[in-house]
Amino acid sequence: MELFKEVASIINRNKGKEIEIKPQDRLREDLNIDSLDTLMIGCDLEDQFHIIIDPDEIKNLDVVQDIVDKLEMKISSCQTVNT
Repeated sequence: MELFKEVASIINRNKGKEIEIKPQDRLREDLNIDSLDTLMIGCDLEDQFHIIIDPDEIKNLDVVQDIVDKLEMKISSCQTVNT
């Protein structure tokens, strides 16, 4: 759940306003995230979690929970490599 809160915070920061974000919110339809927002959110996620995200990976996600799931997978694979 902590990861979801960080993702929601990054989305809010990029949208420039505080909105209530739910895991099932659709990125484009519900949150009005366009392609520029997607790139900016991707960059912020990379900075925040010290990972690399292919822009196509984020562009193809549909809901906020998809971002959280993708981050969990990337973070865990980085930890596996570093141990």
